[in-house]
Amino acid sequence: MFDEIFEWLGELFEGLGEFFGSLFEGVGEFSVIGLLFGILTAGFVFLLRKQMLNPFLVHMSKGAGLFWGALTYIGCFIAGYFIGKFFENS
Repeated sequence: MFDEIFEWLGELFEGLGEFFGSLFEGVGEFSVIGLLFGILTAGFVFLLRKQMLNPFLVHMSKGAGLFWGALTYIGCFIAGYFIGKFFENS
């Protein structure tokens, strides 16, 4: 009984490893479309920062607001880059 469970868990983790590994195939290749999408998404957040970021950042200290604001822009750029790279590859 336990052998079947361990075998099933091993197959599950192997499948998850293949899935997450395939998400990052070709990440090292530079993508101009990805760069454009990254800039657009970070620019979109910058233009709408009063509606998107300020309601959250006003309740934080200056240091925490700077940290989370910068992390938001970086995260949006990375997400936009991956979206653009996906469109370029498909």
